[in-house]
Amino acid sequence: MDEYTFEDALANSTVSCSFPGLEAVRARHGESAAPCSSLFFPGCSFINYSLPLVQAVYDLLAGAGKVDGMSLLCCGKILEYEPNAGEVRPAFEQQFRDHIAETNITRIVAACPNCVAALRNLLAAEERTAHIEVVPLATELVDMGYRIDPDTAVSVARQDPRIADDEPVKFCVKDSCPDRATGEFADGLRALLPEGMIAEPAHTR
Repeated sequence: MDEYTFEDALANSTVSCSFPGLEAVRARHGESAAPCSSLFFPGCSFINYSLPLVQAVYDLLAGAGKVDGMSLLCCGKILEYEPNAGEVRPAFEQQFRDHIAETNITRIVAACPNCVAALRNLLAAEERTAHIEVVPLATELVDMGYRIDPDTAVSVARQDPRIADDEPVKFCVKDSCPDRATGEFADGLRALLPEGMIAEPAHTR
């Protein structure tokens, strides 16, 4: 089991997480959000899927000067499914805006389509946070010049025992419902995939 430590700019906390297993311990907590101007927001799904990849993406973005902080907080979307969602989610969103307003954040790079939609909605609700830009991670990676290497893509696909060594490899994108209005993740992911290796279904997007 590996240990990962993150500085949460919004919660002003040091959080240690084990992986796999995802046991999180808050090692330090400050009174207010730490100053930062651009934030990486991986979202719950990405954090649960692969902490090593969350760390790698943050290091990549921070190393390129694209972000100078990150947060492990939830966007609040999941609170829709709580019995008292009508009270809990608005309260959470207000607290989130308060934390954001304490920082100098003008830009958030978010890895999850649900997070992008939820963050844009909650930030737009108040003048003091409405100016903050929320950018999909896929778009950011494309703009940075990244593309998935074709040989690497084939190598990963062939780890599936159902794919024969001599069988051509194609990728079919499962587009996200929250991205339907803008298609930013759809466009970004297709731009990242190797040319000629995408198979579009009949009712794509």
